[in-house]
Amino acid sequence: MRMRTAWVTAAAACLLGTAVWAMASKQKTVTADGSAAKPVSTEKPAAADKGWKLVAYYLHGTYRCPTCLSIEKQSKEDIEGDFAKEIKAGKVVFLSLNYEESPNTHFGDDYKLTTRSLVLSLRRDGKEVKWRNLPEIWTRVHNPPSFREYVVGEVTAMLKEMN
Repeated sequence: MRMRTAWVTAAAACLLGTAVWAMASKQKTVTADGSAAKPVSTEKPAAADKGWKLVAYYLHGTYRCPTCLSIEKQSKEDIEGDFAKEIKAGKVVFLSLNYEESPNTHFGDDYKLTTRSLVLSLRRDGKEVKWRNLPEIWTRVHNPPSFREYVVGEVTAMLKEMN
């Protein structure tokens, strides 16, 4: 029950912060020439990928609370630290994307997101074969060893499915 309460509390704080930011913020991101900046996905076109690949998406909103930033940092460090060989070989990729801005808004529907999430997407020849949302990141974020064990275990399990 305690873990569920922690997740609800963290998610509620994040969502409340998002709502406050959305109501208070009237600023738009602009480029050096004063025109509106266009958010760009760092994901490569799926058609260019050959073979198996695991994409770890940290999908966040425009408002970034301290817990969300911690989840992103820990996810990136754990994945890049434990899977450096697979990253170098092009088998694993970590991407952090704002799913509230175009062209990334489809991620919210694709993965049925209710809040910021770490989603593992197993792909073959550029097409998604399977995906998994990792909801326990919210209950483990304040316990880095437990967080790492969870994320690394889930990535390892997905990598085993590549064969």
